[in-house]
Amino acid sequence: MIEYCSARLTRSRVIAEEGDYYAYTTAFPTLYTSRSVSPHYDKKNFHNHRLQLFPSFDRKKSEALIGVFPRQDFEYPSAFFLFCIASITFDGMKALLFKSKPRKRSPEELVRRVRDLLISVHRNTETRESKRQEKRSELEKLIMEMKIVLYGEGHCEPVSEACARLTQELFKDDTFRLLVFCLPKLDLGCRQDAVHVFANLQKQQIKPRSTLIASDYLEQNLDLLDTLVKGYEDPDLAFCYGTILRDCTRHQVVAKYILDSEHMKELFDYIQDPNFGIASDAAATFKELLTRHRSTVAEYLSRNYDWFFGEYNSKLMGSCNYITRWHAAKLLGQILMDRANCSVMMRYVSSLDNMKMVMNLLKESSKNIQLEAFNLFKLFAANPNKPPEIVNVLVANRTKLLQFFGGFSFDKEDEQFTADKARVVEAISTLQSLNRSCGALDKREKNLTMACSV
Repeated sequence: MIEYCSARLTRSRVIAEEGDYYAYTTAFPTLYTSRSVSPHYDKKNFHNHRLQLFPSFDRKKSEALIGVFPRQDFEYPSAFFLFCIASITFDGMKALLFKSKPRKRSPEELVRRVRDLLISVHRNTETRESKRQEKRSELEKLIMEMKIVLYGEGHCEPVSEACARLTQELFKDDTFRLLVFCLPKLDLGCRQDAVHVFANLQKQQIKPRSTLIASDYLEQNLDLLDTLVKGYEDPDLAFCYGTILRDCTRHQVVAKYILDSEHMKELFDYIQDPNFGIASDAAATFKELLTRHRSTVAEYLSRNYDWFFGEYNSKLMGSCNYITRWHAAKLLGQILMDRANCSVMMRYVSSLDNMKMVMNLLKESSKNIQLEAFNLFKLFAANPNKPPEIVNVLVANRTKLLQFFGGFSFDKEDEQFTADKARVVEAISTLQSLNRSCGALDKREKNLTMACSV
């Protein structure tokens, strides 16, 4: 702007020197009432012209500043432009020092606007692509604002009152549900912000009862969990929906619903999906369901023992995928060693078929799988109430087992592993066959002995 005025000032000096008043009055016609040789000042027209050039100019300020200059000074262009520069500088300093910030939305206003945009996106009411994109962009910014309210920004901690108000408003009028359904229509970055919002909502406690409002809401809207599980059918949504699903399973009512539903069968299939992203995320959800709520899991496994471990052994432990077998063996060890699952563990280690499968895993070339198989096998060896068929198979394979464990080692061994291995070797060494000698084993036990041989 200063360069503009300087250029005008230079031009005005030339005009004044050459006496070309007609050219000057053509450039600024509103300042003059006639195109005479000697232009005269018109206060009202001067302000109108100033307002056209600079809309932020104030009329009273204009008249006050004009009063500083003698009337005759405005007969010369240089005085006029010096006045313009002074007033422009005043405007700029005022804007810089007293610039007003836009009013910040309250949590309720923020969520209500998000809801309106979600409805528009979900129903696809806009016909023009530019308008749809504009609304999606605004929605993405508002979801980011919600994330900032819940998590804070930089060194600023979140305000608990604002978090509570935002949480209550999100669960009000099913805005939570709308956000779940509209997630596929958002950009990847916005989806990730939404996932963070969902995660935070699961742990927000509302006073005075300090209850988890998310738990109460999901208990009344269990069909949302069906939508989240079905997300594994879309590779683009598997991670987002899977993460939200795991966050929701922190509530016992949610975990119980999924465990008792057909979704457990679906998870077994998703874990075997050829898409690594889907398989790994489904495995993470599967693990969360079977380890978080111990009493619920113990009850579920007791009621569904035959079906669950039949699927587990055949589809996961017997998978052709190395990663699947490894993680399945590791998770099985965690489940069986949990004290809440003591009765389930005793039933599992009393099965000769289960021991056969574990002994076959000991022969794997992978050290990772061998280690997890050993952690399972030591449960069979430590069982004080071994069934006769298990005792007889262990006695029949005693020499090979002791030889195997004698050379069974890892690069990084800890004291716990060394102690466990010593106890397994001692347990096998002191075993005595029950009921009949090893040579009198029936045909079935002979076959199992050969299969279990390491």
